[in-house]
Amino acid sequence: MKDKEELKKAVIESCINGTMTIKVAADRLSFSERYVKKLKARYKKYGASSMMHGNCGKQPKHTISADIKSKMWEIWNIPELEECNFTHFQEILEEDFSIKISYAPLYRFLKSKGAKSPRKHKKNKGS
Repeated sequence: MKDKEELKKAVIESCINGTMTIKVAADRLSFSERYVKKLKARYKKYGASSMMHGNCGKQPKHTISADIKSKMWEIWNIPELEECNFTHFQEILEEDFSIKISYAPLYRFLKSKGAKSPRKHKKNKGS
């Protein structure tokens, strides 16, 4: 549990034990009295785990799996694709390898691995 959740647990426990009133608990947690009553009932029913957020410890649904990341990295290191920029690489992944990924997560993944997107440089008009 995080500090905020620990504080919530301690305050609700003391509220249940009778050492703290609901009004004082509400002030201490910056919640309404009604919400403190809800927390108290939830704590009695489910225990200390009810103070944690429901998504705590769960993997987000939009997370890219490790095997897809390793496959993308293998494809990125193919010599024929070394001149390929990130946008073109995204198109190749979708068309040739059936890996559909948006640009932003692809960019973050490749940058985290140290990859650089090659750019075309225009010559100066003066030179």
